[in-house]
This record gives sequence, structure tokens and C-alpha cells, in this order.
Amino acid sequence: MWSQICRDCLPIIPTEPNREDYQTVGYFTFQDSSIVKELTNVALLRYNICQNVTRRVAMKKILIAVMLSVFTIIGLAACSAQNSMLDDTKWFLRSYGEQNNLQAIIEDTEITATFNSAKSEVSGSAGCNTYFAGYEVRGSKLSIFEMAFTEMACISPEGVMEQEQEFLTILANAQSFQADDTTLTIFCSGGQQLYFTAATRIQQ
Repeated sequence: MWSQICRDCLPIIPTEPNREDYQTVGYFTFQDSSIVKELTNVALLRYNICQNVTRRVAMKKILIAVMLSVFTIIGLAACSAQNSMLDDTKWFLRSYGEQNNLQAIIEDTEITATFNSAKSEVSGSAGCNTYFAGYEVRGSKLSIFEMAFTEMACISPEGVMEQEQEFLTILANAQSFQADDTTLTIFCSGGQQLYFTAATRIQQ
């Protein structure tokens, strides 16, 4: 008639044994049913403790799972919001170069970038020529590929062609970005950076 309630808990002992019957628990033998009842109560108490601990552990696991789900949703929402800031906006380059030593673009030149989400294509003016390329966004990661451009030559303002070549080279090596309603920063390999401001939101 013995049954184990839970690990490390005492077995349940029949609560109404015959007085003449001896009940054995471990290495001890009892004839007094009051002692048997007391041991039964202890076993039930330890069983309840086991159950409470099990419930608390289960609740803690559920709470952790819920928190992880919430953080994942928040992270995905943040990435989605940032992507929407990048896409379908016409951006104007203001400065470029090494992150701690950016240089402003040459006066009277215009360099732009428009990320068309419908076509997954970025295009714009490089200062003299028009360029276009494919792009892919994964979270805050940005990849530019298969770039092409027209091949005109501009002689003024001075340095415009060198500026154009630098811009296209840096853009082709894009790695990540950060964007909000008014600014876009593209981080590129070699510690290079492109800094844009927004002018026009493209209506799809």
C-alpha cells in the first residue's frame, strides 16, 4: 500500500492502520497510529512544497518565454521602422569620407540617392553621371550590388569627377545604415561613411 508522492518526499502511510499491525518507515517500526498520522501529514506537507516549487518554476519559464517574445517583436518593429525611413525617400549627400574626418561635398554639386523599395533599386545623381544599383536590407545591414552608371565627363566645378568616383566607391562598399525622418548615415568598409539629409518622400 505504499506510493511515492514525489522525489525526496516521504511515502504516504495508511492513516487508519490496525493497532496490532506494525507499519515500517525506513528502518523504524511503529505501532502507534498517531505517529503514523503525523508522518503522513509531514509527507503531505512536503508534497505540497514540491508542487508549489514546480508551479513557480513553470511560471518562471512562461514569463521568460513571454519576455523574449516581446523583445523579439519590439526588435522587428524597430528594424521595420528604420527600413521604412530608408526606403522611398530622396536623400541628398552632405558629407562623406572617414567617419572622424568627413568632408562636405563641393559647392554647386548635387549627389542624391533614392531607395525604391518596389524595385529594390537605388539610383540618383553622382554629381555628374546618373547611377543605379540593386540593394538589400536586413535589419540595419545594407548591401549594394550590380552598380552601373552613365559615362559623361564634367569639367566644372573643379574636382567634381574625383568626388563622384569617391562617392560611388564608398557607396558600393556599404555595410549598414541608420536612418530617421531627416537624416541617413551609411556606414561602409574601411571606416568610410556617407551622410545624407532628406528632401522628398516618394509617393508610391
